[in-house]
Amino acid sequence: MNSLKEINTILDDHFHETFPSHPNLHHAVCLAVKSGAISGFEEDFEDNYNSLTDYVDLYEIKELCNFNKVMEICEYVAEKYEEYGMTFDKSYFEDNDKILKAYIYFYMEENHKSRYINEIEEYFKM
Repeated sequence: MNSLKEINTILDDHFHETFPSHPNLHHAVCLAVKSGAISGFEEDFEDNYNSLTDYVDLYEIKELCNFNKVMEICEYVAEKYEEYGMTFDKSYFEDNDKILKAYIYFYMEENHKSRYINEIEEYFKM
């Protein structure tokens, strides 16, 4: 995934802008209970990375894509779909944004979601 480093950096930056780190954990500060903070974060996470709205600038990412990067993205998404027991349908190959959005969601889930939930849990241990 080294060739996707530039794309992943954009995604990492977006996550850190959207969900500030400790000690200013947005969801922990706004919600007085841990379960509320976690569910609030999970809801916002889904809204940002698993919705029809493009909160991440797809155009900027598409500008960085070449054939090899697109193939790596497809391979990563296919592996994740297999891991979750899901399958591609024909529409994924007719609408390139679907594969890119799936990549963004799985990348964010794998690299940020559980870490951030752990930060919320640590915040409430203080």
